[in-house]
Amino acid sequence: MRILQALGEQLFGAKYERTVKSLTVCVILFLAVHTAGIEIEIAPSVLLLTATAFSTGIMWQTLHSSENADRMTGLFMLPFRNREMTFSLVLAFTGYTLLTRTFPVLALFFAVQEWSAPQIAVSLLCACNGCFSAAAWY
Repeated sequence: MRILQALGEQLFGAKYERTVKSLTVCVILFLAVHTAGIEIEIAPSVLLLTATAFSTGIMWQTLHSSENADRMTGLFMLPFRNREMTFSLVLAFTGYTLLTRTFPVLALFFAVQEWSAPQIAVSLLCACNGCFSAAAWY
């Protein structure tokens, strides 16, 4: 748990200020597009494919960035429990990917069309699946 907290502080800032900024941007983006009255017909399969593919690509970029590669190299040189370190890294990078990159895109999708609660839940699960798949391939 300490590893996850340390990684979260490195990715989101000491007081998780990037999380607050990202969620604020998502809310402003959603409200701006929704109140503008822009409506576009989007097939549910497009929403799910976008959530999966976009999250996979961003997670892949996050894992391969030089800054995070140095961070992971340093962490894996320390003595640790194998599963705890791996799960902490995957969860921290997944949270970073979803909160800072994927949620603004999904906010646009949710703003331009009415979606049901199960469709929204499945799209979020697809986004998580994309992140976990990229981490597994890495």
